Amino acid sequence: DFTKADSIARLYPHYSIVDVRDLAGKLTKPLSTDVEKFRAIYQWICLNIENDYSLYQKNKTKREKTTDPTELKQWNKQMNPIVFETLQKKHRTVCTGYAYLVRELALHAGLSCEMIDGYGRTAHANIGGMGIPNHSWNAIQLDNKWYLCDATWSSGAIDPERKMFVKKYNNSYFLSDPTMFIRNHYPL
Repeated sequence: DFTKADSIARLYPHYSIVDVRDLAGKLTKPLSTDVEKFRAIYQWICLNIENDYSLYQKNKTKREKTTDPTELKQWNKQMNPIVFETLQKKHRTVCTGYAYLVRELALHAGLSCEMIDGYGRTAHANIGGMGIPNHSWNAIQLDNKWYLCDATWSSGAIDPERKMFVKKYNNSYFLSDPTMFIRNHYPL
């Protein structure tokens, strides 16, 4: 039952993420289990962070044109400051920003969490499996067991026809079954 964790997440709409330690404390201190703490963090992110369509499109276009790993690494290095500044100032980002924020809030709450980079398969990307590395998500350890989650996809989806992000929470990517998760998430 995540009623308490979800209600705590709703107490801090658009709360600043300049000090993630402060936010992590506000979201998790009233909760007793690690699963509840992580749920409050995850829910807050999904409710308050939006996928930035222009950053998404810019990143997608560049990745589709770049096959050289060194050039891709340089692009990521150039793009990351923009992604994180937009996340901090506007509460908008792309998957790397979502995964980073999940990890940082979890770590400040005393939880073990990792970022995973890889291939996300959607109706519009990496059809048939491997292709362009285009996605990031998280692994979280709760009660000595690792789980997979994707706050980007839980938050909503990019609508390429309308050229915008459509916010709609999807619980399927919260601590999802690995056999289901691997159907559209391929780690590097």
